[in-house]
Amino acid sequence: MRLTRACCWCAHRRAGLDDGGCHVLAGRAAGPSVEIAEVRCAGGAPTCSVVFEEPRWAGQRVDSCLNWGQQCGAPAAAAFCQRMGYVGALGSTAALDIGGKEPTRILGDGKTCSDARCDGFAAITCGPVG
Repeated sequence: MRLTRACCWCAHRRAGLDDGGCHVLAGRAAGPSVEIAEVRCAGGAPTCSVVFEEPRWAGQRVDSCLNWGQQCGAPAAAAFCQRMGYVGALGSTAALDIGGKEPTRILGDGKTCSDARCDGFAAITCGPVG
């Protein structure tokens, strides 16, 4: 799994008062967690998001379903993000029919899917920090 982008911004940016980009554009994957440099915001905590490319759990690609053939897409992405210490998923991109080449891990029941029809995620965006 590769952390491709970490981005933190302050509340005033969300309100359109800051035209700048992210305050932090770097982070590092460290085991099952991600460390982000400290960001200080006037008037509150920053909102942060990270993008995980080809997200993995227990050494396998994350399956697109939370349970076998059920709760697919957003529920599975949210569960991954929560396990990584974030409130939820802000978005995800599917990786279709990858199970035959690269087995997927179903987060809800811990099963592995090695069927060619099993889908995973190409990327999951998680945030904010919980």
